[in-house]
Amino acid sequence: MRYGRQKIAMLLCAVLALASCGSNARPGDAALDATVSPHATLRLDGLELLDGSMLDTVDSRGISVQWSDVDGQPVASIIADGVQDLRALYFSLEHDDSLQAGAFTAGDWAAGNSLSLALTPEAGHSEAGIVLVNPEDGSGFSGSGVLARLEFQPADSGERSSSAAPSTEASRMQLYFAPDFGLLYWYYRNQGDYDQNGEVNISDLTPLAIHFGKAAAGGSFDFTKVESVVDGDGNGEINISDISPIGANFGNSVQDFKLYFGTMADYPANPGDTPGGLEIESWPLADASGEAASKRLYFTKQLPIMVPAASGLWLHPVSGSSIGIASTSVGFGNQSPQVSLQAAPLTGVAPFSVSADGSASSDPDGDPLSYTWVFGDLTALYTSDALYNPADMGAQFSVDVETGGEYVLILMVRDPQGAVAFQVQDVVAVDNAGWQIREFDMTGNHPTLETIFDVDVCEVAGRPTIAYAYKQGTTGGHVYLLQGDSLFDGDWDIDNLVYGQSGTNFCEVAVAEIDGTAAVAASYDRGGNGEAVFARQVESGGTDMYNTLVFEQSTGALSGVDLANINGQAMVAYRNNASGELRFCVAIDSSAQNFVGPFNVGITGAPSSQICLAEVQGAPAFSYWAGPSSNRLRYHTAVMNGPLPVFNSGTTLAVLTSCYLSDALIVREDGSPSVLFDIPVNTAIYGLRAADPQASMWTADGEISQAGAAIGEYCAGMHGGRPAILWYDFLTAELYYQRAADADGTSWEAAVLVDDSLALGTRPCMAEVLGVPVIAYIDKGRNMICYGIYVE
Repeated sequence: MRYGRQKIAMLLCAVLALASCGSNARPGDAALDATVSPHATLRLDGLELLDGSMLDTVDSRGISVQWSDVDGQPVASIIADGVQDLRALYFSLEHDDSLQAGAFTAGDWAAGNSLSLALTPEAGHSEAGIVLVNPEDGSGFSGSGVLARLEFQPADSGERSSSAAPSTEASRMQLYFAPDFGLLYWYYRNQGDYDQNGEVNISDLTPLAIHFGKAAAGGSFDFTKVESVVDGDGNGEINISDISPIGANFGNSVQDFKLYFGTMADYPANPGDTPGGLEIESWPLADASGEAASKRLYFTKQLPIMVPAASGLWLHPVSGSSIGIASTSVGFGNQSPQVSLQAAPLTGVAPFSVSADGSASSDPDGDPLSYTWVFGDLTALYTSDALYNPADMGAQFSVDVETGGEYVLILMVRDPQGAVAFQVQDVVAVDNAGWQIREFDMTGNHPTLETIFDVDVCEVAGRPTIAYAYKQGTTGGHVYLLQGDSLFDGDWDIDNLVYGQSGTNFCEVAVAEIDGTAAVAASYDRGGNGEAVFARQVESGGTDMYNTLVFEQSTGALSGVDLANINGQAMVAYRNNASGELRFCVAIDSSAQNFVGPFNVGITGAPSSQICLAEVQGAPAFSYWAGPSSNRLRYHTAVMNGPLPVFNSGTTLAVLTSCYLSDALIVREDGSPSVLFDIPVNTAIYGLRAADPQASMWTADGEISQAGAAIGEYCAGMHGGRPAILWYDFLTAELYYQRAADADGTSWEAAVLVDDSLALGTRPCMAEVLGVPVIAYIDKGRNMICYGIYVE
């Protein structure tokens, strides 16, 4: 999985933060600056001009009403006196309670090219409107004359309500819920409220006129677009029939959304059911996100409290004391989908294409899933509603990356009950192939830092993770964890203390993923004594809480530590410099809370290099050089007896009077081991490779590093299925990278310069994160830790 809970939560919280701030547009904003004030120079006589009217009120002189009698029924004629640029006229009239609006006809200025509606929402009060089709195009009517005629007829006896929350099935909202992150989201639905200002009123004719005549390809409009809002009858065409929902729902309004939870019996499933359950939160319509003139408004909210898994959640739109139709419900024991996203390549030289597959996603309840894919940079995603689009885009997705930058690919899966799950994947595009480096100045967080001792890097839950040890002041040695939120994050969390000890001469660290969280092992040289410790994060990304175990506090210095995840078990190896012993510790549970050890492993000669630890055939294997005591380069394997390894007597690979190992033991793609070791007197790196995983035969490949280099510190690893080395030339103060030309390491490509500014030396390490080659190293001269990814 690319991101852990924390990264996705951070992404969603950022989206939520922007949503709560709102955009520049408010619900109800139209594409035109159409609303006018009746308090300008325009004179009104006998009528009230309503919001949404579109005309030049400064240069227009007046609009009035003239009453007449036709066949015994009142007729109101709306007369213009020098109006300017009139494109929409919305007005109200007060009249006798015994009357209601009847036939409404436009004057010549709008005849045949307008939409109109007149109704009587309250006794003695009628509203009417006329708007030109496509009012944004061209200029409006300027002049004098009859603008409209409204005939009245005897009022019927039906009750009228000018303000009620929407209560019909057409206005039922779909509620979605991501329980892992406490995220709720939904889209606004109030049939007939085409301008999405919270009320169905006469000015909803304007968006209808703007989009009049549009037809959806495929039979229905994109639900997230304003066209789907304006298509009030949902037939895929915006036409005259879409006036009817305005009239049928006139006065329906939404001021707030109230969140309820309760049992299935509490949920009001049918229109008109009495609301049940307990109200736990309320949000105003003003919290909506999106541009009302172009998009359907949507809402993203954090669940304010934890609710029992068996309970359900639902929303009601509310207007004053009126409670509208319940949304669909979420919860009631429905389980969230399990999302699985596979994508490649994750890095590349622009332009290139990324292909993604979510078909391995599943639903624990056996329900079918729908898929939403979103790709872009974070800034664009934060201001986009694309993530919440309910349309099913299918399980496969591809996108062309045209320019360099840091992008995010998001997959959201939904089940029919509204439960959703997310997965996020980084994609990095560059203009030129090679190493892309981030630098982290450690002195800002450690003002008394004297020197950085050691560094190690690995992947934890899809995130790059670096452990480092440094000397504080003149005595203290501290181990910290440095974690990125993404593959090439520029702002890592660098203030995470793992362990500290005083009187430290040197400290070495190793880091690995254990049961989904970062674990660190460290060996201390404290002059006359030593210490070996292990610490594992309690929760991935929760860097302030660790389960910490001190393996031993010895009378001799401890060093050469390595840590590996061996078939799900944490295993740690290090050496006691004074006694010459190789010490081993084995976790007997997956969360590494209980260890056996440290115990001595029977070896030949005292180790005088790092203990290089790896998994071979499901069991631990290690290599070391037994310096002056025997000059042997050794390799040991083991078989598992339950949770504990049983080591063999080992194999001598070479007899060397000069040798140095640093992450030297690698396991090739076919499971066979290789040992890539440095001979300091030759300032070169050499290779030994086993013929098979059983290491039945070893072949010496000779010098594999670039000829003529003066190699000091180095490390080895596997990158892209091939052996690789990262080495420091102490004469030129440069760091170089080399990779084998084949999977076995029988031939090697030319060295590539990584950094030419390491005057005071370095300590390098390497790993893969999401299959992408990564490195980390120390810039001792500037007290920096550098991290890089390889893009090809």
